[in-house]
Amino acid sequence: MVKGSFTREYVSWWGGTGAQGVFETKLRKVLEEDLGRMLAIEEVTRPFRRARNKKFAFQAIADAEAAERAGAMAAKKFLETRSRKYIEAAKARERLIG
Repeated sequence: MVKGSFTREYVSWWGGTGAQGVFETKLRKVLEEDLGRMLAIEEVTRPFRRARNKKFAFQAIADAEAAERAGAMAAKKFLETRSRKYIEAAKARERLIG
């Protein structure tokens, strides 16, 4: 009975008119300040970090069902990635022991 309830409420609230006002008055300034601090830290620590390529994406989802499907796919992808790394690590340990 409760499956998808949080997602439906989340999508409903952020899709409403009040959410934009709250974002503009309360969240935007904090996010911009945090991003500015984060970028400054990135510049200072750049010489000490290894190069990595990462991709991040945000997606606006119109309804709860689509949000639930997207979340399920993301969770499945995450778990599959973790599983593969575990198997690779186990194989590497076998070579060291064997």
